[in-house]
Amino acid sequence: MLVSGVTVRIGMLVAVALLWAAPLTMKSITAQEFRIDTEVFVGEETEPIVESLTLFADGLVYDFLIGKQSETTVFDPHRGEFTLLDIDRQVRAVVKTQDVLDYTFQLEQYAAQDPNPIFAAAAQPNFAVTHETADEKGMKVSYLRLAGKPIEYSAVGTVPEQIESVRFYRNFADWYARLNSTRSGNLPPGSRMALNKALADHDLLPSEITRTITDGGRFSKKLVVRSTHLYNWKLSGEDRRQIAKVGDQMRDFRVVSFDDYRGAIAPAEASKSGASNNASRSTAPTMR
Repeated sequence: MLVSGVTVRIGMLVAVALLWAAPLTMKSITAQEFRIDTEVFVGEETEPIVESLTLFADGLVYDFLIGKQSETTVFDPHRGEFTLLDIDRQVRAVVKTQDVLDYTFQLEQYAAQDPNPIFAAAAQPNFAVTHETADEKGMKVSYLRLAGKPIEYSAVGTVPEQIESVRFYRNFADWYARLNSTRSGNLPPGSRMALNKALADHDLLPSEITRTITDGGRFSKKLVVRSTHLYNWKLSGEDRRQIAKVGDQMRDFRVVSFDDYRGAIAPAEASKSGASNNASRSTAPTMR
């Protein structure tokens, strides 16, 4: 049964508030520092189509997109905002998390009416989750599977010694999935957030994630996108220099609106774009 949009929105806002109300003390936030190197592959390709470096430091998250489209995203959970830095154009945009939340809420409304099953499933997934463990080279490794149609996830992960990092990772991954959904051609965040929850429920950080989307057309094509994640629990001198450089860029880059930064796109247009391009390369950044 469908509930009213107001009820859905209030429920979503309460859930987000509860997520941030978890016992993350200021001391634990500022003390938690680590980095993640991520590569994203399509199908059987051996060369990544996306590479990124994510640094957790001093309560902030710095995400560096490496390659031709050089971009840095700074997530500040205390201020409730993202700062997006376009390195080539030397412009920046500030996006409030509330605005991102409002946008994704509208996107879900459009998705509920969208005839494309992939777009609808990404907004409101219905996964069957299974979890298995195995001992590999003296290490306990977990295997998660989120089975569903037309979207399916599998993940390999481990329980880190720095258990608090699981919560930090999930908070960032959830908000980053929402932010990515505002970009043309990307899917709604619901399916990725379901994976994030399943990982957190088992205290896992993923080392590998595979997403399979099956096009239900005549030939049932499959798009398989895989990401690998490597963790380091100490920031290097170069990492800290990059963080300092970001501070300079945030000061010096010209400020533009979010619409100007990303190219204005309304939720309805995003729905159409996602429906027509859901099996395209543009969905790959959501794997990060």
